[in-house]
Amino acid sequence: MNIDCFFPVYKKDDIKKYLTNFKASEFFKNNSNINLIFVCETSDENNLKILKQEIKTNKKSVLLTLNKTFTYNDAFKYAIDYFKADVVLLGDTSVGKIDLVFEKCLDKYKKNASVVHIVKKQTKFKNFFQTIIHSIYNFFIKVFTDKIDRLNVISLGLIDKNVLDVLKTLPNKCCFLKNTKNLLGFETRTIYIPPKTETYKLNFKIKTSSLVTAIVSGVLNIAFIIMLIMLNCFVPNGRAIYNIIVALFIIFSLSIFTTTLPKHFFDIRNYWNREETLELKEIKLTK
Repeated sequence: MNIDCFFPVYKKDDIKKYLTNFKASEFFKNNSNINLIFVCETSDENNLKILKQEIKTNKKSVLLTLNKTFTYNDAFKYAIDYFKADVVLLGDTSVGKIDLVFEKCLDKYKKNASVVHIVKKQTKFKNFFQTIIHSIYNFFIKVFTDKIDRLNVISLGLIDKNVLDVLKTLPNKCCFLKNTKNLLGFETRTIYIPPKTETYKLNFKIKTSSLVTAIVSGVLNIAFIIMLIMLNCFVPNGRAIYNIIVALFIIFSLSIFTTTLPKHFFDIRNYWNREETLELKEIKLTK
């Protein structure tokens, strides 16, 4: 069985230390048919230097670079055509013992799982509120896209070749489908990791048009509420008409805020849909 291990690498990462630990693991030693696929930002000189040395000494390594800051979904979208093995293990450089996670993923694969999700195990109390949040989020996603985008911790842990073949036929939707909980016709399994495990996190502070609209509408909503209070305090006559007009503005601005804020989170999770296209380059070096 051939295995592709996929690792998006970010500027905060110490990829030299991470690779040393990973390659010293029993998982790596016991699987000689592992191909390492990295995605790194062109301006990340420190990690890029280490990764260039890696692919120079290891013919089973592939190094791809993107010209600007990218998300996990960006990296997956641009790297998907380089996945050739029987299974792809989606790595996370924030997880220290990723080899143990990979072991569990392969165990599920050997029991006929085509897709393996990784989820942080929470208490029943926290899980209850997370379920509510996911339900609200997915409600808005259905409003925007008529689809459901699952909130997964590290996206997925494992995808087999058959699922990848499907995703490759839908390049503009591959990241979206990657995050769904179930794919019809494929066995899906879940493995749980400790709740305090450090994992990849999206930067939701990136400015999107949805965020700007949400902030403006939120500010206007507060302003209209203050205006309504001031009208009732200082305008003696005709307050009923003013109250109706201002109340309509309050409802309108609140409705804009409650729809555009969730859309901002979806836009960030699917940031590769932006108008600005990233440039992909495969780095090839000879010994």
